[in-house]
Amino acid sequence: MNPDKPKPVAVLMCVYNNDRADWFDAALQSIFDQSYGFANIRVYLAVDGPVSHHIEDVIAKHTESLHLIVRNDSNSGLAASLNKLIAALGDEEYIFRMDSDDLSTVERIQTQVAYLDLNPQIMILGTAIYEIDSAGNQIMTRTYPRDTAAISGYIKKASPFAHPTVCFRKAVFSRIQKYDLVDYNEDLCLWFKALSQNIEMANLDTPLYSLRVTDAFFKRRGLKKALSEFRLYVFCNLRLHGLGLYLLHPCLRLLLRLLPAPATRYIYTKGVRRHLNVVGANDQPHPHKQIK
Repeated sequence: MNPDKPKPVAVLMCVYNNDRADWFDAALQSIFDQSYGFANIRVYLAVDGPVSHHIEDVIAKHTESLHLIVRNDSNSGLAASLNKLIAALGDEEYIFRMDSDDLSTVERIQTQVAYLDLNPQIMILGTAIYEIDSAGNQIMTRTYPRDTAAISGYIKKASPFAHPTVCFRKAVFSRIQKYDLVDYNEDLCLWFKALSQNIEMANLDTPLYSLRVTDAFFKRRGLKKALSEFRLYVFCNLRLHGLGLYLLHPCLRLLLRLLPAPATRYIYTKGVRRHLNVVGANDQPHPHKQIK
């Protein structure tokens, strides 16, 4: 490979019937517009079950720009869809995640690739995020722990990554294999597996991703999903860290998950979570600024 030519990278994205077609279109466009050069980017798309004709129209519009499309006959979930895409990867060294309703900043891929090139020991790299509302207004900026040691401590109370910001070295999947097929918590399982195998990870403080926080975000997740998350935090953290007062955090998270949506919204948007230290985010609220 020509050392002066950017190396090909993969972007994994999944779409399903409940996604909004216009947001899906914008998410794809944010990848097509990358400063890294779209000629060096391969988009792997999983269509998780039957989708609306609006979403099909977006897929048809961009078919020539999509490197690979895989389809599930029925809705199989994010973890199963991502595993299909991982199994289909080619010779890409770096594997990016991207959700179908969010936006990547134009310099996202170039910045993460440059960091990984300079830090060969890092296997998983996330970034800070802008949280945006359904209209595209910035709500706040969130940063995450910078290095493996901080990530190990942070996971006691919250996920140490914004999952769709992550870039993996492809080699990491030979060590942690694939996503576990768990209800809702496939990303958290992956971080625990990586920490248990002493895989080096990091987050950039620069926001390179806009994550939509909509009304659906604040709806209670249901007892089954909330208990699944609670068990994961307790049992996996016990294996990593042993007994400690930090185990109060999963209890507080469980309570938060079961609160009515208005209460969850208040805690999330009014800064109460920083005082409770339930979510663990480093939030910087700022005036509304529209993201295109």
